[in-house]
Amino acid sequence: MKAHDVLLEHLKQTVTIASATLALTIGFIKDILGPATGTLHAETLLKISWGALGTAILLAIYVLATLVNHLDSAGIDANKAFKAGDNRAQQLIALGTFLIFGVGMLSLGLFAVFNYDNVVHRKPPDFAIGSATMAIDAAKKATPSTQSVNRVTSVELIPGAGESAGAVWHVALETLAIPASSTSPASAPIVASSVRAPRSATTSAHRRKRSAHKQPVTVNNTTPPSPVPRRMDYYIDAKTGTVTAQP
Repeated sequence: MKAHDVLLEHLKQTVTIASATLALTIGFIKDILGPATGTLHAETLLKISWGALGTAILLAIYVLATLVNHLDSAGIDANKAFKAGDNRAQQLIALGTFLIFGVGMLSLGLFAVFNYDNVVHRKPPDFAIGSATMAIDAAKKATPSTQSVNRVTSVELIPGAGESAGAVWHVALETLAIPASSTSPASAPIVASSVRAPRSATTSAHRRKRSAHKQPVTVNNTTPPSPVPRRMDYYIDAKTGTVTAQP
């Protein structure tokens, strides 16, 4: 029974370590080996590692389920329950699980060794635009004067293509059209002029009416429609700072 418990514990640890390694390497590989990194070496080892770790997780889960199923049958066949490890097929699968897990971890370690300089001794890139803040500022400067920046939708550093073979900042802005000036003649309010009655017809009642007529009457124009947000994509060469707009 002790050997059975040890096997279960080893399988649980295998699933835990393999799952954590997969999640961390897949989730943070872009941050560790981004477009600013030099040429990668032995990329196949990383693929082998991910494939082996995923296979080890599936096999370990299968063996765990099988062993637990044997324990559930202890009341019917005690020998079957406590001698589950004696089954040759299960022994081979359990052994294969540990071997495949070892291959996955070894491949990942070798990949790290071959790319040691890229990860640990990575030299700071000689970039004109070296941060997301600088890329956003460059995109805002390239925005036409007829547009105002409403918000920054996204900013990321991506591999370049064509003439921009290095790293390129992709900045997406949401802009709004700047409305015409409220002081322009077309938008100025229309004021009705007052009309003075003849002097000979001036009476106290007429004076009161005349003072009322002297108040300006403002005619409001129709309110212009709200500007529609517009997406503007800018691609900034990180090395040269060249900005390319794609509306």
